[in-house]
Amino acid sequence: MISTRPEFHKLPAASHLLMPVGQPISPAQHPNQTETNPDMPSVKFINEKKTIEVPEGANLRKEALKAGVELYPGVHRIFNCHGLRQCASCRVIIRKGQENVSPQGLLEKVRLIAGPITYFARIGHENDLRLACATRVLGDIEVETQPGVNWHGDRYWG
Repeated sequence: MISTRPEFHKLPAASHLLMPVGQPISPAQHPNQTETNPDMPSVKFINEKKTIEVPEGANLRKEALKAGVELYPGVHRIFNCHGLRQCASCRVIIRKGQENVSPQGLLEKVRLIAGPITYFARIGHENDLRLACATRVLGDIEVETQPGVNWHGDRYWG
């Protein structure tokens, strides 16, 4: 019996894609390469030394967690609000590209000011401290995850 189906083989073990034998593999299909899309914004995580591409308007928290970036410090990895803008443990500092993220909403501003820890975290970062769960990516940005808390301000005692 003669088969009309092309013969298939598997790519390297990490991939479960099936490709016909003898056809070239495009960069998008190759498991070890990624094709960059100039239309998609990129997010560079400074502490993790990792850059990802996200769809325009994507939620920063969701995309970071998808990429394996650890947003939450300590016990907040388990105990957090899961993106409901209540705990402020997903706070990040937008180092570059502040104009490429959604504007802060009233609830986000209130949460950052009203929280005892986040109040001190805002000192010196009033415009660039954001909640990842409330931030939409509109263009290329650089992000610092898990920023420290400035308990005394730059010149609090002097």
